[in-house]
Amino acid sequence: MHGGGAVSGPGRVRVAFALGVSALVAGMWLTGLDRGVTVAPSGPRLASTELPSLAPTPSGPSDRIQLSSGIEKEARVPGQTVRFVERRYDPPYRLPSVSRLPDATSLSTPEAAAAAYVGALAQGDWDWWKQLWDRDSRAWYARHMLRAGLKQDDLVAAWKREHTGKRHLLLRRIDLPGYAILYFRREDAPEDAIEARQPMALKLDSSGRWWLTHELRENPVYFYDAGVAEGLEVHVVAK
Repeated sequence: MHGGGAVSGPGRVRVAFALGVSALVAGMWLTGLDRGVTVAPSGPRLASTELPSLAPTPSGPSDRIQLSSGIEKEARVPGQTVRFVERRYDPPYRLPSVSRLPDATSLSTPEAAAAAYVGALAQGDWDWWKQLWDRDSRAWYARHMLRAGLKQDDLVAAWKREHTGKRHLLLRRIDLPGYAILYFRREDAPEDAIEARQPMALKLDSSGRWWLTHELRENPVYFYDAGVAEGLEVHVVAK
C-alpha cells in the first residue's frame, strides 16, 4: 500500500487479507488488519506522505551490515506517543544461510536472530522456530492457533514453499528502548511485494540475547508501515 491516507472500502479488505496471508506464511499473524493509517509530514524533514522506499540501492545487496544514519521519529495515536529511530540497510543486507538453531550466545544482535528466524522457515523446523520466540509470545501463538484452527503441518508446508532455497534481505531497522523491528523480504521477491513491508519484532533480554517477540502487537510503531494503526500520525523529530 502506498500513500498516507486511510484505506477504506473493498481495497482495505484486499490489503488486509494479503497482509494476513503473507504474515502467516512467514510465521507471524497480524492483528487489527481492518484499520486505516494517516502518516502526517511535519518536523525537520519528511519528504513525502508516501511510505519509505524499500528498493535496493544500485550497488545491490551486501553480505556486510551497513546502516544509514538514523532518523528519530515520533508515532502518535490517541493516548500514546512512541519515539523511535529508523535506519536503512544501505545496501540491503543479505542474511547468511543458517542450517541449525544457533546457541543463545550467538543471538547477540537483531540481525543474528533474524538469520536464525528465516533459517527456521527455510528448514521448516517448527521446534527451532518456537525456540526463537520469548515465552509469552509462544503462549500467545498457541492460543491464537487454537482459536483460529491453524494447523502446524499446514504452516510448515507454507514456510517451505515460500522460503526453502531462498535468500533474504534486511531492508530497514527501527530501534526502540529494548526492542528492534526489522523489515525483510526474499531476495527474489518483487521490490514492492507486501512481504517487503512485513515487520519482524525482536526483544533484548538482560543476558544480551535477542528474541522474536509479539509484545509490540499493540505498539503503533509495529504497524505504521503496513498502514493498519487507526489514527496514527508519524512525525520526524530529528535526523
